[in-house]
Amino acid sequence: MLMAVQKLAFFLVLWFVVGIYLIPLFLRKVKGLMSNETMLITALALCFGMVVIASSVGFSAAFGAFIMGSILAETVEKELIEHLVTPVKDLFGAIFFVSVGMMVDVALIVEYIVPILCIVAAIMLGQTILSTGGFLLAGQSLKTSMQCSFSLTQIGEFAFILATLGTSLGVTSDFLYPIVVAVSVFTTFTTPYMIKLAEPAYTVVARVLPKRFQSKIESNASEEEEEEVASEAEHSHWRAYLRHTGIAVGIHSVLCMALIAIMLYFGKPFIAQLLPMPWSGIVTALLSVILCAPFLWMLMQQGSRSDDFVALWNDSRMARVKLVAFQLLRLVIAAVFVSYILGRTVHFGGMLGTFVIFAVVFSIVFSPRLRRSSEKMTKTFTKNLTEREQSE
Repeated sequence: MLMAVQKLAFFLVLWFVVGIYLIPLFLRKVKGLMSNETMLITALALCFGMVVIASSVGFSAAFGAFIMGSILAETVEKELIEHLVTPVKDLFGAIFFVSVGMMVDVALIVEYIVPILCIVAAIMLGQTILSTGGFLLAGQSLKTSMQCSFSLTQIGEFAFILATLGTSLGVTSDFLYPIVVAVSVFTTFTTPYMIKLAEPAYTVVARVLPKRFQSKIESNASEEEEEEVASEAEHSHWRAYLRHTGIAVGIHSVLCMALIAIMLYFGKPFIAQLLPMPWSGIVTALLSVILCAPFLWMLMQQGSRSDDFVALWNDSRMARVKLVAFQLLRLVIAAVFVSYILGRTVHFGGMLGTFVIFAVVFSIVFSPRLRRSSEKMTKTFTKNLTEREQSE
């Protein structure tokens, strides 16, 4: 499960960052050449292309379409794409739900009406009780907790996909699918009434619940809010710096791993056909380092002169020690990437390998050209990510 989560996080970051950087640039370049029909075909091609990529690496088609839809939603052409794709969405939505309805065996629903009603009751009661407890533990008031929990008493149409997948793989029985559909339909119809019932239910619970217990819940909620405010005021600079640094290290590490994997699995065999050893390994290592250099610079340097960094640096000596430790850790991570590239291509070892690694790392850190190109890439990515909000 841990490996699956890491794989999911890796591809999610990779696709989102690359998509946000490249797709808005592509749409801006070809905007003058695109009619409505071409834009529709392009948007659908991008979505289906991501579906193919997601399926090829072991994820669901729905996940791939969701990722590309999220990327397109951040572009300036979002409203136009949404307008053009809406008829297609309605068509496939109708086909999906009609096909779902045709796969339901009414006789099975009648036969299993008792377990269906039991599952519906378990979902409605379990969601309201357990979710209310969870929101209370999170520091919310009783009224807010009940209002939130009463709105969660349903299972969506994604349950159809899971039930179909389980049936097609043979891990669930055939009768499970109509039961899931029936439960989904029941809970969908009852959800609006449950939301309306939240307020009267809170009134009843508040009347029955001891006043001391109610005051304890409300005081816990208010105390947690006060603690969060105080903690935020005290640690705001550290939180901002660590968040910014963590995002920079995580994103650029993913990009470096993706480029290294491409060079080792595709570039290295191709170069080996053109050049003999050790020149093929040297060329592969050189190209890999060149491709990764901007991202290695951002991994090591991005945010190192931000306002939060300066404020923490001027705060105390202990803060300076921590900041230096974080910067050294970033240098070590970059050195690990460089050593992996060299180890898989030219096989340097001993003092020579150590010298080459540190020489490459420090040349990247102090390269003004890499600094300018990295800052340009960061500005482009930020512009693509915020362009739609700024244009509104």
